[in-house]
Amino acid sequence: MAMKKVMVSMTEAMITALEKDRQRRKLDSIPETIRVILSNYIASNPA
Repeated sequence: MAMKKVMVSMTEAMITALEKDRQRRKLDSIPETIRVILSNYIASNPA
């Protein structure tokens, strides 16, 4: 699977929520947290 980079803008509230989730999941970075959340979401909602 090819990877593509994307840039997004987020509010401070979104970043704060992601940071809390990152710490809860014991992940290394915000991008990794976003990948995990999106992966879980996509896996639980088959199209």
